[in-house]
Order: sequence, then C-alpha cells, then structure tokens
Amino acid sequence: MKIKVIFWILATLFLMSCSNRKVKDVTYLVINNKTLEKEIVEYDNLIDSICDKSYIIHVYCIEKNDSITRYVISAIDGVDILEMFPYHFISKVNNKDILFTMYSGLVKYSKSQNFFKLKDEEIQRIMKNDFPEEYETYLENKEKQKNGEHYTVSVSIFEPEMYYLTFNRDKLINKVVKRGMPNDLLPIDLTLGKVAIKQFMKIDSIYTHKSKL
Repeated sequence: MKIKVIFWILATLFLMSCSNRKVKDVTYLVINNKTLEKEIVEYDNLIDSICDKSYIIHVYCIEKNDSITRYVISAIDGVDILEMFPYHFISKVNNKDILFTMYSGLVKYSKSQNFFKLKDEEIQRIMKNDFPEEYETYLENKEKQKNGEHYTVSVSIFEPEMYYLTFNRDKLINKVVKRGMPNDLLPIDLTLGKVAIKQFMKIDSIYTHKSKL
C-alpha cells in the first residue's frame, strides 16, 4: 500500500514539474531601459483606445551608428500580418507579449535567410493566445495549402501612427509620432544629442578614473 502511495506522489510531482517546465520554456528578455518601457506602455494605451479588436505590439530596433539607436513601436492586428514579419525576441510589458525585430539581424528581401529568428512555436503560441478565432482559420488554410486546395485570406488594413524613438546610448533625444515605414529618415535634435554625449562621457570618465585606483 505504501509503495502505491509513494508511486502516485512521485507521478504527480513529475507531471507538475513537466507542466512548470512548459511555462518556463518561454524566455522573455527584460527591458532594462525604463524610458523605452514607459513609451511602449503609452503606445499600447493609444492603440487600445482606437482598435476594437485584438492586436500585439511590435518594436523595431534600428542601429543608426555606434551611439544612436532608433526604436519604432508599431501594432499588428491579425494573424496573416503577424506571419509576414521576422521576429528575434519577446519581452513582456504589463503582462503582454511584445515582439522585437532587430534590423541588424535581417537579410534584405530574404526572410528565410535571416541570421536568426524566433522559434515558430512561439509565433504559433502568440497567434493562438492573441487571435484565437483567426488562428483556427489560419490552421485550416495551412491544411488546404498543403493539400493544394484553394483558400481565401482576408487582411485588414490597419496602419496606426507609430512611435519613432531616437536614443543616444540610453537617453531619449527625439520622439516622432507618425505613419510611415520603420526605417524612414527623420531629423534629430543635435543639441539634445550633444548633451546626452557629454553626460555619458562624464559618467564614463568617472568610472574609468575609479577603475584605475
């Protein structure tokens, strides 16, 4: 009798550990910059106020040079649009998945040859969680495509304004709200840029001086 009880206890613990492991398999990168996180929250609130259906936030990371980086915050409102873009990692803000794409990891005009990508299982998980109804249709269409059958795809035109955030190292020096493409050329306030550089150099100088002591 005791052996049976021990067996069931061990079996239960094993199943629980497997369940926990499945949850932990999703690895989220933590957004360390509070300004960027705040802007994502603000943008999420903006989209929530104008979009009456499910959506997910998508952020582009674009390195302009060794000190200037632009983060372009946008939104995706459907499964078919979601599948078009390459993604590199996921963060979580306000308990919502945030998808990130790094321009430095892209190969132009060849999604299949990018240097790296997010696992397909993660995209499927997001589709299922955020767009459950569309996901069912998506799976049906995939099956039809596999069998060589005809199928229809409906794509909504959802082009909200995007946040173009320009950072000099970790300081936000410019913000533009507009519709456009992620890599649009935008003017930068060089005065703010110079201030940010001076602040960084001052901190870096103090750190270097201390490290020599």
